[in-house]
Amino acid sequence: MSRRLLAWLAAALLATLWVASQDQDQDLAAAPRDRKADRPAASPAMPPARTDDAWAARSIGLGVLGWQERASAPVMPAVAGQAGWQSQQAPAPPPVEVAPPPPPAAPPFQHAWVGRLIDDSGVRAVVAGPRTTWVLSPGDVIEGQWRVDQIKDKQMHLTYLPLQLGQVVSLKSP
Repeated sequence: MSRRLLAWLAAALLATLWVASQDQDQDLAAAPRDRKADRPAASPAMPPARTDDAWAARSIGLGVLGWQERASAPVMPAVAGQAGWQSQQAPAPPPVEVAPPPPPAAPPFQHAWVGRLIDDSGVRAVVAGPRTTWVLSPGDVIEGQWRVDQIKDKQMHLTYLPLQLGQVVSLKSP
């Protein structure tokens, strides 16, 4: 057993011994007395007691009778039209404002535009990806997702095909 538990047990034992050693007349002195006789006041529910032990038994009986009377009394409903023990519904929570979802956006272009090439067919862009390099002209499609719309001096306009959203990629300066 732990020391804390033993200390609590010892304290409870000492308190019990102290209460048991107290004089029973002190408890009776606190009870209301009948002025005509030196005995506790009689209750209409029980006949007067003859001894202190009988008075203790009668007071316990009166406590039980009082409890039974309170237990058999009708219970007033908490809310008109409802029984006292029926469950109550909690009020509805306040409405939560939901922010509209952000508009769809194209993912960032994963390839770097490394240069421009001007030849007989027009202006072309040189794009380096993680695995490959392309030379693109307007109208070409990269990996089935990006279409080159326009190539300018230092900008390339693309369209992300799954969402039909436009994006501008700038030429990387050395």
